[in-house]
Amino acid sequence: MGNAFGIINLRKMKMNDSSKPNTPKRKIKKAKYGQKIPWRFPSGLPPNLPPILLETILIKDTAPSCEPTLLHEPNNGMINHLYKTEEIDGVMMIAKTHRFRKKCVTTILCKSVPKKITRNRDYF
Repeated sequence: MGNAFGIINLRKMKMNDSSKPNTPKRKIKKAKYGQKIPWRFPSGLPPNLPPILLETILIKDTAPSCEPTLLHEPNNGMINHLYKTEEIDGVMMIAKTHRFRKKCVTTILCKSVPKKITRNRDYF
């Protein structure tokens, strides 16, 4: 008699077919990993912008009765987006609007854009 209690010898046991799980064998599609990055837009073009994002704060005119340093209150869709204007009189503007407590804060960066210098290719 030994000191072992409740020992089962598993080498002598045989598994029945009923003890196997009844899940069907599915073909698992393995992801192909590699160096090639898949094309994101199958149609060839990126999607169009929603119309609410086309209305930028930087282009809107202020009313004559308003103070010119104040901007319009932005829509909810305009918050947390980066806006860039085209070059107007050699100046480009980049703006971002975010919410701070109950107020909207717009940060605007104005940058002068240097004129493009065209070089004559005959010298090279």
